[in-house]
Amino acid sequence: MTTAKFQDLNPQFMTPEAKLRAAEDLRWAAWRLKEAWLRDLHPDWSDSRVTEAVREIFLHART
Repeated sequence: MTTAKFQDLNPQFMTPEAKLRAAEDLRWAAWRLKEAWLRDLHPDWSDSRVTEAVREIFLHART
């Protein structure tokens, strides 16, 4: 990996806007993965039920 490429991915060298964009991208990736997991676990659930379950999970998530 080149130095420029490393700096693009390193939060220390990112602008605040780039950090926010990266955080949003990670959040949406986590949301989509949780949706996929729930769809696999509950194939009979409707899209709206899966979305509501994911919303509840993220609403009560703790770090």
